[in-house]
Amino acid sequence: MKKYYLLILIAFFFPQVAFMQTNVQEQLSVDFTPLFPGPDDLVVIDIESFSTDLNSSDILWYLNGTLEESGFGIKRFSFIMGELGEETTLDIIINKQNGESLSTTYSFFPGEVDLYYEPQTYTPPFYKGKPEYSYQSELRLVALPNFLDRSGKIISEQDISYEWKINGDVDQPNSGTGKNVYSYNSGIISRPVEVVLKASPINSDQVSRVVKVITPIAPSILIYEKNPIYGTIYEQNIRNDSQVDKEEIELVAEPYNFSENILDEGIFNWSLNNESINNFISNNIIFRRVDDRSSRNSVSVQIKHSEKMLQIQRNNFILNFGSDDNEFNF
Repeated sequence: MKKYYLLILIAFFFPQVAFMQTNVQEQLSVDFTPLFPGPDDLVVIDIESFSTDLNSSDILWYLNGTLEESGFGIKRFSFIMGELGEETTLDIIINKQNGESLSTTYSFFPGEVDLYYEPQTYTPPFYKGKPEYSYQSELRLVALPNFLDRSGKIISEQDISYEWKINGDVDQPNSGTGKNVYSYNSGIISRPVEVVLKASPINSDQVSRVVKVITPIAPSILIYEKNPIYGTIYEQNIRNDSQVDKEEIELVAEPYNFSENILDEGIFNWSLNNESINNFISNNIIFRRVDDRSSRNSVSVQIKHSEKMLQIQRNNFILNFGSDDNEFNF
């Protein structure tokens, strides 16, 4: 997961002549790229001014007290950010043609925060993949900050204030100190959710921000055989035109990425050869041969959540009873 890092900016104005009264921030515009640089990142700084002719001014760039670059009209400077918790100081001095000087200082103290999300959706037991965020499901968002104080000690996540902004709106009741876990329920209008998280240690000017856009997907259904000895065979799902060479087969329709309570709140509708199988609401079903002849059967199962109208999916497949050159083994 991509990390977004802490940027601390502390600007000071040091007058070089007694008659200078205008604050330097009113005369100088400073832009940082990226806006939130992290440890060891390349930082590019551009300066502009509407009141001072920078092209005819001698501009000096100091990094941690060392003059790195100077000259007339040098309005861009770049440097490598320090490591995690390592302070970097940048001084900009502008000597104007009339003898006046502008001076400003920026202090960077980088930290970081990761944002993880855990969809509260269903997957079968022992599924090795990660559940996906689907329509009308719940997200559990977890912030994992990494801040150091000036002594190099790790700041506890419970001593950090979190601001959660969802789709442009700050959720004040669920923001605050120690609230690094956030639950989000998507509504009936299913769209990507933009999460903007700001984290700041208490009693500190440090701020870290992370932005993530999470796009929902449609849930899905996979069909498996349930063997009387080995149980559900998750290693291979039943596909279209599967061949059955025995008298009966038990099938299990597994819902993927529906809400976690889908097995309790789901409605399961099976049909055989375009006819609904009435009064059958389980996610597993047994099909048997009626005679010794081979047959080609159209099977369909629909799963829908009883309380969430967008969580509905159907799986259609052909099930062949009888042996042929493409025998399916169970």
